[in-house]
Amino acid sequence: MAKVEDKIIGYIALHSSMMMFCEEDACVISVSQTALNRLLKSSGQNPTEFQKRKTALSTIVEGMAMGGVYAFDVASFKVFKKSAKLLNFEFSHELKKSVLDGIEYYYVYPNTPL
Repeated sequence: MAKVEDKIIGYIALHSSMMMFCEEDACVISVSQTALNRLLKSSGQNPTEFQKRKTALSTIVEGMAMGGVYAFDVASFKVFKKSAKLLNFEFSHELKKSVLDGIEYYYVYPNTPL
């Protein structure tokens, strides 16, 4: 049986310039590659210029330990929240609407101290 830390939460988009696709200062995570492509298009980006990579819970937790903030689409936030609860991982979050494309994201912040 797979460990909860290995649970795939969603996908991130990495540009060839090694820049992550972000909403404000938060790394965007989407539930599927198709959904991520829609987010990229709606923000005026060309999806073919980005690599889509699966992101595990452990990677997100490590990123938050370094002060990272994540913007989850609604579907990927549900997966994250359920998995984080199994780990007793505490975090803060808020629902925001993107100023660029009107899409709602859950912004997830590390609780301090982690």
